[in-house]
Amino acid sequence: MRRSAVEDCLRILNHFGTDPSKGEAIDVGGAPRVHLDTGFAPNPLLSLNPGTVCLDQGFASGLAGAPAQESVDFLDGNAIAHLRERFDRVYCFDTLEHSANPFAFCEHLLAITRPGGCIYVSTVFSWAYHPSPEDHFRFSPSGLRLTLESPLNHLRETFRVLWAGWESDPHGVALFGQKAGGRDLAIPPPFTSPRELSPSHFNVLAGLERSGFWKRASRLRQGAP
Repeated sequence: MRRSAVEDCLRILNHFGTDPSKGEAIDVGGAPRVHLDTGFAPNPLLSLNPGTVCLDQGFASGLAGAPAQESVDFLDGNAIAHLRERFDRVYCFDTLEHSANPFAFCEHLLAITRPGGCIYVSTVFSWAYHPSPEDHFRFSPSGLRLTLESPLNHLRETFRVLWAGWESDPHGVALFGQKAGGRDLAIPPPFTSPRELSPSHFNVLAGLERSGFWKRASRLRQGAP
């Protein structure tokens, strides 16, 4: 997970008038502790909504030493049957590139989303090889859209992409959309980059700021102890 990706997500949810602190949420590929930029930290989505469910097959949560509530193979439709249409908000940060079948993966993101619920996916376009435990793909904005709109995704007609594009960090791309069947979100003025949007009032990273986490992360990036 990247700090800039979380900040972009909050800006976009705010722009579309979505309150991420309400409803049932899941972080697919996440754990209670995540690798955030250069070190392990509490998952910021849990500060946003403490009831957020974390789903991880075991690799990332094992490294972080914090098991996810759901430890299943997300590509196995039977394994996620109990999660179908359960969540109002479905998040997926820096996980799609590790899936052996991104079309089935995104079909299952749709499967676990309630009618009217929202999906936010963030992944990488230009990034060094980082197996977790494998590293398969890179995505452009149009490639990311295809994972949800292609005929290979059998639930594509239940979903509309509201935005897909480059993140503030030019190495990443993201997508936001809504599943049909509930109250449609209002369409706000268009934008190109999340940088153009107003910051969210949900400052889920403030605790890490106060603890000095980002200063330590910056020193590590620069090679200092």
